[in-house]
Amino acid sequence: MSATICTIPSYAENGIYKEIYVSERGSDSFDGSKSSPFRTIEKAKEYVKTISDDMSGDIVVNVEDGTYFLEDTLVFRNEDS
Repeated sequence: MSATICTIPSYAENGIYKEIYVSERGSDSFDGSKSSPFRTIEKAKEYVKTISDDMSGDIVVNVEDGTYFLEDTLVFRNEDS
């Protein structure tokens, strides 16, 4: 299964608690920052769960242009937001 995802931020920078980055050039052992992005959307989803309890604004996941292959269907539930 594959998906091509392209995101264009359309939000104001006000109210953003954390930005996370995903890139084909990243690694899931990185910290998800712009300079050290995660490799997979799944890792970004897992990471959001670890920081969402303390959030004081939006958490934005920026997915760089590319092709991301999924092992399984990626499902987002209420607890993921």
